[in-house]
Amino acid sequence: MVLLLGITTTLRSSPAAPIVYVATDGSGDYNCDGTDDQVQINHAMDFVASHSEYTTVHLKSGTYIIGDTVFIHSNTILEGESGAVVKLKDECGWAKNKGLIEPSPNDAHNFVIRGFEVNGNLDNQTYILSKMGEPSIHGRGYHDLFRADSDNGSYDFEIYNMYFYDGANDGIRIRGDRSDADMKIHDNTFSRTGHDDIYIMSAKNVRIYNNDFTWVYGDCGVRIENTDDVVITNNTLYTKPSEPQGLSGIYLSLTCSDFTCHNYTVAYNTIGPVREMGIVVCNRVTGTPGLDKAQDLYIHHNLIYDSIGNRGYGGGIQINGWHNTVIENNVIDGVNGDGIVTRNRFGMGDTTGYKIYIRNNIITNTDHYSGFSSSGHGINNYLDSRHDLILENNNIWNNENGNYHNVGSHASDLNVDPLYADQADHDYHLKSEAGRWSGSRWVIDPITSPLIDAGYPGSDYSNEPTPNGGRNNIGAYGNTAEASKSAFVS
Repeated sequence: MVLLLGITTTLRSSPAAPIVYVATDGSGDYNCDGTDDQVQINHAMDFVASHSEYTTVHLKSGTYIIGDTVFIHSNTILEGESGAVVKLKDECGWAKNKGLIEPSPNDAHNFVIRGFEVNGNLDNQTYILSKMGEPSIHGRGYHDLFRADSDNGSYDFEIYNMYFYDGANDGIRIRGDRSDADMKIHDNTFSRTGHDDIYIMSAKNVRIYNNDFTWVYGDCGVRIENTDDVVITNNTLYTKPSEPQGLSGIYLSLTCSDFTCHNYTVAYNTIGPVREMGIVVCNRVTGTPGLDKAQDLYIHHNLIYDSIGNRGYGGGIQINGWHNTVIENNVIDGVNGDGIVTRNRFGMGDTTGYKIYIRNNIITNTDHYSGFSSSGHGINNYLDSRHDLILENNNIWNNENGNYHNVGSHASDLNVDPLYADQADHDYHLKSEAGRWSGSRWVIDPITSPLIDAGYPGSDYSNEPTPNGGRNNIGAYGNTAEASKSAFVS
């Protein structure tokens, strides 16, 4: 028998087992009845935290209705099995800035959350509508599915194999304290959250990878602000064009001169369709912030297509005020606005001299958005007095209002049909008489794309299969194992 917080409980697992089970069918060490189930879950969490021989609270299959926050402690795993759902009760009545799951106020580092669903029960929280007096609760600060604030700890954690959905605000919202942490968010699914699926502020050392953002419903799939050392890779982000909600895929921002944004990689993501931009990068600090406040950003090997354009903002990659940025080996196709544009929808400073290197990209079929008269170009240096664009071996083709606007030298660029494998089905592999990867095998085409072996001479090509011609292919599959093969090799 174990006495925990005044409740006597018999642990059904062996005394040496590292796992404590919570169930809805009476088979657990702690058992829930569908009312305020956070009580039993928190008792289990407290027990594990106070007994070093235990590591894990395991939610057995079933729906756990919570009326208050579930807290996770340091050095603890909160996991679930298939069919385990933590669900907010109807008309919960919570105030703003409260999460369904949060780190313990006392200690919260080196924890793991994995393997179950978190349901914000958005459609059954109509009390917020009457309280707000507004037609929408999206992004109003209510009911983050996972929420962590800096006074709770340094946040070394891993969140994976989760399903976050139907939330009124953010799916995962984290405000760090700028100390070096280790945050890993991967292999999760997000759908229909009211603000951002992932929103991280004032942090350091963040890895977001292999997530599926199936319905970007509020603002963005991933929003990162005032944070250093960020990697965002191998994610899929899209929204439903028929729905009025959902804005951009990935949003990176510096908002305060007290912070920096250094060392970012955004790579191998598939973004589209979305209602605004695929990737937004902005420096919102007014005055003359130093070039080094936001710098060293590498955007490469992303597929961005069918961004729709919304309220005058749309396109592939929009950037403002980030120095030493490299945009390389991306495909941007069929966006409504501009393929790559220097522009900002918010306040910005007067600093000049930002350098952006744009190489080995394919930008095609961009169309003009009526809300922005200067749009419809492949590359548009709208803020040309502040940004120096260095273009090297891109292919810019068939863009409605022209391939370039306010762009200087682009002599090494091509302007030809890339010969995509299947543009309508978003297969942007290049056709090749020597072999093109079809997703399951190599196929032979009757023609060869002029973009094979046409990349920047200094770019790496070592990951391309042979024959590779000794040079990088232009596009998102250049210098990858799926690069189309060289048809003409001496």
